Amino acid sequence: MRAKSLDGKCWSSGKSKYQRAARHILSLARDDPIACHPSLANNNSILNDQTSLPPPQEDPLDDDIQLEHYPWIEPPFRTDYGHNLKVGEGAFINFDAVIIDTSPITIGARTLIGPRASLYSGTHPLDPVERNGFKGPQIAKEIHIGEDCWLAGNVTVLPGVTIGKGSVIGAGSVVNKVSSCRD
Repeated sequence: MRAKSLDGKCWSSGKSKYQRAARHILSLARDDPIACHPSLANNNSILNDQTSLPPPQEDPLDDDIQLEHYPWIEPPFRTDYGHNLKVGEGAFINFDAVIIDTSPITIGARTLIGPRASLYSGTHPLDPVERNGFKGPQIAKEIHIGEDCWLAGNVTVLPGVTIGKGSVIGAGSVVNKVSSCRD
């Protein structure tokens, strides 16, 4: 249930859920002013964008070359907010990725992420009394994945993790600690 003022407009305590999460401050899971966030209008403008695409090339390979440096994300792809996710040039995210970007998540250039990978920047307290179901706090910590990494299929990355440049994470792994750079 969203809090509303007497005039029916969305109300929050002054800091959005995003602002609190970005500062690693506990936020209440039931407090959801992000639903009234101005970025929704921005998302709608992107969906309704009428900008024309570049003209098609005679050789289909030339069309692909135009997109060569952009990240490639295979659908289906799920994200919590989307605006907390930064994906580097030439990165690839395979299908069924789940990215909970309560706090910023950075994926470096040329990084490969396998199918069904999960990146979770949000978590909850381990103490059940403090966790208190849906009424308890949510904790957010940034995730950083370096350049030229390979996360194989079904990898799970937990909050606060940094994966160093050039790292390889095996299929089915759960990454809960910082991994160092490959020299």
